[in-house]
Amino acid sequence: MLNFNELIERVYKDIAIAYHITNSKENVINIIKNNFKEPKKDNPLDVLGKGIYFLFEPGEVNSWKTGRYGEYVIKNVIKLDKMLITDPDIKFNKKTFEEQLKTLLGKDVYQKEIVDKKIMNMSIEEMIRKQTNTEFILKELFKSKNIKEKINGVIYSGVDGKTIFLHTNKSITPLGMKKKQEDKWKYVKTQKNNRYLKMD
Repeated sequence: MLNFNELIERVYKDIAIAYHITNSKENVINIIKNNFKEPKKDNPLDVLGKGIYFLFEPGEVNSWKTGRYGEYVIKNVIKLDKMLITDPDIKFNKKTFEEQLKTLLGKDVYQKEIVDKKIMNMSIEEMIRKQTNTEFILKELFKSKNIKEKINGVIYSGVDGKTIFLHTNKSITPLGMKKKQEDKWKYVKTQKNNRYLKMD
């Protein structure tokens, strides 16, 4: 059986080990060898819209155990480059959500996409200060092409637990896979993941 103790959050200085669940056996090896395809359409299960989702650990609504997303777990290295971090437990990040947006977007894009753009008669900046639903704000952010050009994704706490959302596949390095009921990972060595497999 899948040992949930091994799936605890692992965040290093600029990378994280995270897990993607799928029900497609045919695509698992292809994903590991050739990376994830960048998503072309929305999925109703996608909380933040079109993107690729990874988990650090199971949440209270335990999708790992319920099989909601599938039976195959793919283990990945995620490079935390140009990432928003809203999860308060990620200790190395000490900037507020608002400060991170200002830094990542720059003055002009921040003004246009955060201050000037109104949602429900409030700017996103106002919504952040009033602590409006974080997932709603993030979904609105990633509708903007300007923001996607500046930010690769976000680390947040969602209904499934600690989650990484990416709208691009450029930061992902797949390592291996296993079925939930299996004990050992099946690693597939590629030119891209070789150095991480030595570390792992």
